[in-house]
Amino acid sequence: MVFVALVAGVGAYRLATPAPARQAVPSPSTVVEPTVSEAAPADGAPAADDALVPVDSSPTTMPQGGDTLTCASDLGWQLTYPADWYTVDCVLFAPWPIQNGNPVETDAPVFVIELTGTWEEVIAAATPDDREITDLLDTTIAGRRALVVASRQAEPGWYEVGTLVYEIYLDNGERVVVVSTAGTDVDLATLAAVVDGLAASFTT
Repeated sequence: MVFVALVAGVGAYRLATPAPARQAVPSPSTVVEPTVSEAAPADGAPAADDALVPVDSSPTTMPQGGDTLTCASDLGWQLTYPADWYTVDCVLFAPWPIQNGNPVETDAPVFVIELTGTWEEVIAAATPDDREITDLLDTTIAGRRALVVASRQAEPGWYEVGTLVYEIYLDNGERVVVVSTAGTDVDLATLAAVVDGLAASFTT
């Protein structure tokens, strides 16, 4: 239940949930394998860009060129992500087919959430007491006030002790959007690069 850990003491939060009528994202029970190319869609079928599934195989770090796809969230944002990654509703992201679209139980290592409250209120509760902040950067990303927080799970909590957490908070007016991931020394650099790319591409 990693999402609750981010909002303790802040108030309410909202997560996008796949709309039943949408066919633009893979459902939790659907596994879509990456392919090198996509055939032209049949009449009435979603286009490849709408399908939000990988269309080629490229390294699982944020590409520097055109190997990306763009998705749109029901909460009003658009993000660009690696073309060989998967997404559910532009909220959950993974380099493998996402088996469970439930935000609390998902196996997706990168996710985006929306927190209610002022910037000051959200940032004051940004990092739980059981984490040790290892780096903090107050900056501007995509024309928005942003805070980059790197921390380590120091005590038993929502993550295993020693887990590294990397988050970017984006001020979006009446809400704060958080792009987050967690991992080990081995895999965090790859995941953090995707978080950086998502945050830099954030538009509404």
